[in-house]
Amino acid sequence: MKRVLVAVDDSDASHRAATFVNYFFDGMDVEIWAVNVAPAAAPRIPAGVIWGGLYAWPYDVRPELLVEADREAEKKSERTVLDSGLQEAKPIIAVGDPVVAIQRAADEKNVDLIIVGSHDKSLLQRIISPSVSRELAHHPTRPVLVVP
Repeated sequence: MKRVLVAVDDSDASHRAATFVNYFFDGMDVEIWAVNVAPAAAPRIPAGVIWGGLYAWPYDVRPELLVEADREAEKKSERTVLDSGLQEAKPIIAVGDPVVAIQRAADEKNVDLIIVGSHDKSLLQRIISPSVSRELAHHPTRPVLVVP
């Protein structure tokens, strides 16, 4: 049995990837994992020192608030996986950097292929928000299929 990991979010590119997986692997003996990566709840920078300078950290970063925010992000991610349209997909919920989380999930589940959708981003958009599919394709730990 082959194993496939599909990265999903609320984007059109993600829905195209899910549609491709449903169509291409229909009737095959394939185990499909769907991963959605929620951003970290808040910056987890300790108050005090950064780049050698001292500063006052103005945010309330109590651990219980971070845990609650992560739980909410995980619930939203789980809904995203269920709404992706992937048939028989097993959800994986991760928090943090998308590229690292997708690669980690692929390694943990020992998948044969990672499938991601591709966005058409301008140069400015790529600078502000780097492309996950591009990073996965340029620094692969497993085979990557990018669905246009």
